[in-house]
Amino acid sequence: MQKIAIFLRKELRINRFSQAVISTLNSPCIDNAIICSGFFQEHSSYSVSHAKFNLLTRLAHSNPLNLEIFGYYGWQRPTFLTFLHNVLHINRASPVFSLSGYRIPGDRWHAKISIAKINNTPVFASIGSSNITRRAFDTLKDFNYECDIIFWDENIPEINNIMNEIIGEEADLFPSVIIANYDNQHPVNSRPLPDRLIELEHEIRKKSVRIF
Repeated sequence: MQKIAIFLRKELRINRFSQAVISTLNSPCIDNAIICSGFFQEHSSYSVSHAKFNLLTRLAHSNPLNLEIFGYYGWQRPTFLTFLHNVLHINRASPVFSLSGYRIPGDRWHAKISIAKINNTPVFASIGSSNITRRAFDTLKDFNYECDIIFWDENIPEINNIMNEIIGEEADLFPSVIIANYDNQHPVNSRPLPDRLIELEHEIRKKSVRIF
């Protein structure tokens, strides 16, 4: 797992972060995934569950997906619970994953992280500024200027193909994509990237309480 992409969102019509997360969750090779967000937008004016998570249409013969969602539980509690229940309802109509929900107590947690795994080994992760909201996760009116960092395993063809298609071959004067490699030779990076992502997941789990 070596590849890194930095997505600098600067326009409404392109949302590589959202594409990467949803496309990876739909990949038949992924069997476990976590999603963490400070906010999940569920209102009468916009429902991220119905706008985006109904796009999870994994094939029936693909590996079962165990999806775990972690959310802030302060003043956003009602919205987060509504999001979880809506995702459950969408999935019941045509089950493609199992869902568990977790709350993060307190008022100081605002992580935006997703990790997708094969046999408990991370092959994709996102860490960045985007919450699961219309402005950050969709391509409708208005948008947030965001910076999201994506890590992926270039040795997994399905994941590498997804990322290459999303990234494209952009090379303008003000690029919105930066590509890099994880430098294993640097002393700071002596631990393999997948191990560091697993450690990050463990930190999240220590702070969380399961809802259902």
